Amino acid sequence: DGPSGEQPATYPGVSSLRITALAGDGHRAFAWPLTVCAQAPHGAVRVQDVLAALAESYAQRLWPHEARALSRERWALAVHAYWRRVARGGAPADDGLRRVDYLGDAVCFRGLAPAPDGVGFMLVTGPP
Repeated sequence: DGPSGEQPATYPGVSSLRITALAGDGHRAFAWPLTVCAQAPHGAVRVQDVLAALAESYAQRLWPHEARALSRERWALAVHAYWRRVARGGAPADDGLRRVDYLGDAVCFRGLAPAPDGVGFMLVTGPP
């Protein structure tokens, strides 16, 4: 039996966890911190809970003020990722930038690590 997402996301299990950083993102403070709560009463946060919360968060469109706050380098990366997403048929041409585009080609979940400041967890992503 392989992984099913039912496994606890941390050891020991916790009822909630906070993602406060993105690995390798030295451009600014993490713009979209999120708290992931266990879906089962009195249960631990599972891997599938983390994946569902990340999918929901990164599907959100960038607000104009968020897009304006991007560095030139990050803006170019996001726009390039957006047009790749459109070309693959993953979005209509007028979809607009989404948080997932901020990740560039590092869109695959690799795991969580302790955040550098010691508060919460850092999201680790990588290319497909």
